[in-house]
Parts: sequence; C-alpha cells; structure tokens
Amino acid sequence: TRTRLLLIQDLRGDGPKGWFKGPGGRLPRKDPVKDFLFLLGYATADTISRRTAERAQQHFLSAFYSILDRHDESGAKLLYEKASLLLTTTTLCSLNVAGYWINGTIPGFDDIHIVFKGSSPCVLKKMDAAEMRRWRDWDACSVNHPGIVRMYQNPILPADMVEMPLFVSTLEHLCFIDSAVAEKFWDEMCSALETMHQLEFFHTDLKPANICITTEGAFKIIDLGSITKASFSRPSTTLSMIPCDIPPTPGRILDFAMLVATIDSQIFFQDEDDKQKPLWNEAQRPTLAKAVERIGRLSPTLHAQIEYKMNSLGVMLTPL
Repeated sequence: TRTRLLLIQDLRGDGPKGWFKGPGGRLPRKDPVKDFLFLLGYATADTISRRTAERAQQHFLSAFYSILDRHDESGAKLLYEKASLLLTTTTLCSLNVAGYWINGTIPGFDDIHIVFKGSSPCVLKKMDAAEMRRWRDWDACSVNHPGIVRMYQNPILPADMVEMPLFVSTLEHLCFIDSAVAEKFWDEMCSALETMHQLEFFHTDLKPANICITTEGAFKIIDLGSITKASFSRPSTTLSMIPCDIPPTPGRILDFAMLVATIDSQIFFQDEDDKQKPLWNEAQRPTLAKAVERIGRLSPTLHAQIEYKMNSLGVMLTPL
C-alpha cells in the first residue's frame, strides 16, 4: 500500500522525513510544512501555497501535527481551507495594534471573524468597497430595530472592517426549525423587512447564512452590505434562494419570497428512510406556492400568515 511505501521510503531516507514513529517516538521532521504539502498534493488538484500551510502550522499547531502523524489527506485539505480563511498577516497586525486578538481556533467564515478585545469576545465583518458604501447609506438612517444587527466602524480598525455584537450561530447551522421557531422567525423578520421597505431599502440577499441567532435567542439580519436603496437597486446575487417563479428584481416581493424560501430550507420532514430537508440550489428551486405548501404542513397558522402577506403584495398563491 502507499502507506507502507512511505514508511519504507522514510527508513531508506528518500521519503518525507519524520513519517515513521519508532520505539523512541516521532523521528525529527526536517520540514513539517513540506510534509504537509506532500499530503495535501494527494487531496487536491488546486494550486497550493506554502505560506498558507505555514499559517496552518502556526494557528492550528495541534491539529497540524496530528494530521501528519495520521497521514490524513482529507484532514490536511480541511485544515488548509481553514487556514486560507484566516485574516492576512497585515490585517492581524492592525487588529493587534487596535487591541483585538483573533481566536485562531475559530477562523472567520464569509468574512466574519470572532475576535477578543481584552477578555471580551466580539465579531468583526470585512466588507468590500461596494458593501461598505451600501452599509453607510443604511447606517445614516440610524435605525435601531431588534431584528437588524447594529454595526459600528471603530476608527482604530482597518477601514474595511466593522464591529458587531457577539452572536451564537447563523440560521444555517440550526439542524431544523419547528413550528414555534418558524412562527417566531417569521414575525421578527417580517418586522425587520417592513422597516427597511418603509425607508425605501431592499435587502436582496436574505438567506440562512445572513441571519444570526443572538445570545438572547433573537433573530437578526447580519448582512447589511447587501441592503440597497430602491433608487439604486441591483439584482439579487443569491439565485439559489429565490423561488423559480419569482423574478430576481429587487423589491418587497423578492425580499418576502426569499424569507419564505429561507424558512422552507430549514424544515425537516420525517419519511420512511430518514429526515429529509427541502433542497434549494440554483438547479433546483421550487415555486413559491410549493414552498408555502410545505410550510403549511409544519404550521397551518404560519401558512395563513404568509398567504395573507403575499396576497397583500399582489402575489396569489394556490390554496392549500
């Protein structure tokens, strides 16, 4: 087998150093990063960077050497991907100067990073220039709504980062939602969207990854870089969460249709084999009526509320 060949090569001295563990323990590794890259070469055909591998060793030391000891190719790939999500060294230095320290065991996801300021954890979000501009347009309205997260731009932070309150998780990481949670979620998100629409803003990117659950159990929209003015609206970038019969044109209908899709995507139904979750992706997008029908199986009360809201927007649904 390939593992035996590696051990033989190691004993001969012409294979990756330090792969053989003898009676005296692990043999010295001349270049553990090179060993890691050697493992990684079997797991991915993508271009790999030695610098990223070095950061994996620096920030995930225990996992790094455990993967080498186990010759874990898939683990090497996952660790490399986690390291690639870490902030750049320049940004980390800027954060350290500002008094923030990133928790290296919890890398950022979707440009969101958990850091510590002193002993208190907080969340930083990195935004590009267009997202920052849209957020500033929204922030100028000084809205303080319980369903919309407040972001703050600390002058000592890098210019492309904002701070937000700590949250427990995003909606996509809940294994499922029951009828009580779904009804609470609908009420809170409806209120948040209606507040945006009254101020002539549309979200355009409502999905489970953009909704957080706070330490108090409340739901909040966290992606404020997607909010756009009605006069400068842009097509939605999240086609996978738009029902196939709803055009991706920004507006009240789109936002509420994506809210319905978000609820539907988090529902589990028990069948004979296993729990099944409705699938939402660009290749498979149910109609709005189908999504509402499935939600009605979870909660007839919520079905009636959704039907009333969509009817008020001029969207007629097939009766349940």
